Amino acid sequence: MDEARRSFNAEVLAAFTDEVRGDGLATVTGPVGAFEGFGEGEPFVRRIGDHTVVDVPLRYEAGDMKARVAFDVDEKVAGLFILAPETP
Repeated sequence: MDEARRSFNAEVLAAFTDEVRGDGLATVTGPVGAFEGFGEGEPFVRRIGDHTVVDVPLRYEAGDMKARVAFDVDEKVAGLFILAPETP
């Protein structure tokens, strides 16, 4: 996790505490189980304002999800979300 944290911008680094990470993992793995790997399909990349936003398909035990990662102009992670695959 330390390597991943180096890619976070200051705001995400401050907000993404171990407690927040643990709560987030519990919220995701409760309904869909353990992470099994990347899902079918290619990542979807687009620009939204000053951010590059990437959706990455994910596969879990009981269903698919997607990761949404927003990168700022310095190519640092400015947002990280695990979402239902149908989320626009």
